[in-house]
Amino acid sequence: MPHHHDSDHEHNHSHPEMDKLQQVLPYLVKHSSEHIEEAQKWVRLAEEAHQPGVAEQFEQVLRLYEEIARHYRTAADKLGL
Repeated sequence: MPHHHDSDHEHNHSHPEMDKLQQVLPYLVKHSSEHIEEAQKWVRLAEEAHQPGVAEQFEQVLRLYEEIARHYRTAADKLGL
């Protein structure tokens, strides 16, 4: 019979894929911060080159990277990492 839950509470069932996720998630958190730093660099360089349109595009990229990083950190927090 299927195993179904109606609530959003945490479980400690052993799932190999979740074990893998727990191993890779800290890397994803760190890697996303590297993407943020890179996008910040390109915003600065575009501004210094007087390319406001390009800078704006990288600001949009930066906001997306920051949102992704927040989701990774929240997932890591929910897993107690």
